[in-house]
Amino acid sequence: MKKLIVVAVVAIACIANMQAQNKKWSLKECIDYAILHNIELKAESKPD
Repeated sequence: MKKLIVVAVVAIACIANMQAQNKKWSLKECIDYAILHNIELKAESKPD
């Protein structure tokens, strides 16, 4: 559930940030970006 919330927040941030950029991101691009840059997912994939 936390991952879904994080992805949603980043997606909303991407959408809000689009107004300041010339390139318009699709929802899929925002979600893909959020998944790639999710700190929790990166922490889980790091070896101990």
